[in-house]
Amino acid sequence: EIVNEELIQVFPNPAHNLFNISLPNNLNGVLRLVLYHLDGKKAAEKTYFVHINENNNVTFDVHTLPKGLYFLEITDHKHIFRKKIMVE
Repeated sequence: EIVNEELIQVFPNPAHNLFNISLPNNLNGVLRLVLYHLDGKKAAEKTYFVHINENNNVTFDVHTLPKGLYFLEITDHKHIFRKKIMVE
């Protein structure tokens, strides 16, 4: 199931050293965040545990990644969210 993009906020975009992700409070369990290069190769991956009805904000450190455009994919057990992220 694709998540409504308006429910997840990713900022700042473009990112310099890190970006923040504000998640809806109805997510629960293991959350997988993956950054992909434009060619589809995995650039970075993080796993978080989120809890329903809590403030689920996470930070993704990108200071070691080369500058460029990436695809962020966020998944849990039943949702998928995708967004372009620029690292400067």
